[in-house]
Amino acid sequence: MKLCGLIISLQKQRLYLPFEFYTSSLNLTFSLKLTRTSAITTQDPQIGHANSTPNSISYSKLLSECRKTKSLSPGLQIHAHLTKIGFCNDPKIQNHLINLFSKCGLFGYARKLVDEILEPDLVAWSALIYGYAQNGLAEEALSAFHEMHLLGIKCNEFTFPSVLKACSIKKDLIRGKQIHGIVVVSGFESDVFVANTLVVMYAKCSGLLESRKDKFSLLTILHACTGLVDIGQGKKIHGYLMKLGYDSDPFSSNAVLVDMYAKLGDLRDANTIVEHIPLPDIVSWNAIIAGCILHEYHDRALELLGQVKRSGIRSNMFTLSSALKAFIALGL
Repeated sequence: MKLCGLIISLQKQRLYLPFEFYTSSLNLTFSLKLTRTSAITTQDPQIGHANSTPNSISYSKLLSECRKTKSLSPGLQIHAHLTKIGFCNDPKIQNHLINLFSKCGLFGYARKLVDEILEPDLVAWSALIYGYAQNGLAEEALSAFHEMHLLGIKCNEFTFPSVLKACSIKKDLIRGKQIHGIVVVSGFESDVFVANTLVVMYAKCSGLLESRKDKFSLLTILHACTGLVDIGQGKKIHGYLMKLGYDSDPFSSNAVLVDMYAKLGDLRDANTIVEHIPLPDIVSWNAIIAGCILHEYHDRALELLGQVKRSGIRSNMFTLSSALKAFIALGL
């Protein structure tokens, strides 16, 4: 009865989402027995025999099992037991508890745990942000990310998708672009999962299927498509650019489209775009030549280098680097 009263009182607090009682074979007695039997056995040099006292690894495994099955009631009982025996200050235990409560929708409780940790790490913040985003609490997810960022904790490839999903839910393009900037600086723009959520975020926030399209967003999505190696999606965005008249813009043609087609191996289309640019600059030439080198069309790369020389365009260090790679590959 006391446990039921605790759960009912927790539900009344802000951000405590309603939850159902999950039927589970786990109960406190069984949980503790499982913990004892799964304890990591260590050899004590002083007494010369194994020590099977339950440790944080054993409890972590148990809490992880509760999280996977969304077994909230046993999880609360285990938390109470851990508090009683003084294990709740263990960072691994704390992170597992935050993960469990976020997965089960007890966000007020999860947030309280984060606040009680002296120095919550990336795992703790990521679990909280993920839970918020997965349950549609976008503003709470963005607020938690902001706090984490102010603390100087760097995100990883698991945190960014949750934050970008929150931007998608709110259709908050301004904050989405800010977070994209952090992604680039952090070096995660080419990560498959991060790039995918960037594509989704810009698509939802910019309304690609509506009338209010944004050139910057489209070009950013092209960059993401390159990172995802998704030429099909890239061609769709190219179609939007043509429809809106942006394909004639030197920036989009030179810096993005040629680069995408060349890197993804569609050298024919990359060459076609270059040929339709009135005065292709060295950026365009470098992009297609680098694409030829990347996909081992070294003879073609040398032909294009010859065109650059005949056109009178001044080469730069990137051009020379590609030329050197082609000569080495061909044994010249």
